[in-house]
This record gives sequence, C-alpha cells and structure tokens, in this order.
Amino acid sequence: MISIGKVINTHGIKGELKIWPTTDFPERFASTERVFWERDGIVREFRVEGARRHQKVILLKLETINNMTDAEKLVGGVLKLPEEELVPLPEGSYYLFQIIGLKVFTDSGEEIGTIREVIRTGCNDVYVVDRKSGKEALIPAIRQVVLDINLEEGKMVIFPMEGLLD
Repeated sequence: MISIGKVINTHGIKGELKIWPTTDFPERFASTERVFWERDGIVREFRVEGARRHQKVILLKLETINNMTDAEKLVGGVLKLPEEELVPLPEGSYYLFQIIGLKVFTDSGEEIGTIREVIRTGCNDVYVVDRKSGKEALIPAIRQVVLDINLEEGKMVIFPMEGLLD
C-alpha cells in the first residue's frame, strides 16, 4: 500500500476531511473510487463520495462519514492505495518509494550506501544516502550524476562528480 495523503483536519459539519496530498498527482482524488485509511496499525476501507481542491489541500468526502464527530476520528490517519492502482509513470520516472532503499554504486562498481530519503527541492530531487562509512552523501537527481536505476536489482549507479562524495 502506498501513501497518497494524510488526514490533517476536518472541514465543515458534514464530514469532509482536509487531506494533505503526498502524491505527485493530487488530481487523482477526483477519480479515486476507494481509499484505505490507516493509523496505529488499524486499516479501514472507504468509498470516496467526492473530492475537490481547496488551496493546497484536498477536501475529501467519504461514504459513511457524515458529520464532524465521525470525521474527527480519522484525523492523523494516512490514506493509501494498492501499488497496482498508482498512476503509471513515463519511462525513466520513478515514485519516491521505489527510490528509497536502493543501493548506490559508482560507475566503477564501488558501493556507496543506501538511499534513506529523497529531498524535493523544486529544481531537482536530492537523494540522501547513508554511506557505509557512517556519513551521509547528498546525490543530486540529475542525468550527469545518476547514470542508471535498476529497480529489479535494487540499485542505482552514479557518476561521482568531483567533490560529490568528499
């Protein structure tokens, strides 16, 4: 299951939820028929009755949640979908969950470490790599540096530009 949003608050008295989207495709909420809500190990499936954008959040109405009291019980939960229901990406594009956990190697075969986090900067993403040495490396997600991503093998190959791994 992949996270697509977090329930951050309620909206109004009819059970709408304010969702902070954690997907690159927030428009998907308008066509999503069901979501899985999860918090503290509890998972519930809900049918989506409606969704609309409101500033930087999504206002989501779920079937069976018809008042503020019921909606308040869902605040703090995460909305998820099965991986197979994700929006297909173009060739060479990846979801963040696919990148996190990849082993990173130089083009000469030296293992650098494992990607722990992806920082979204606006220009390009930056991969935070926990190095075998205990330090971290920041790898820019640009073509000049990232040479290959192989999800089946769980690895990324980079060209370590001068100063990148110092």
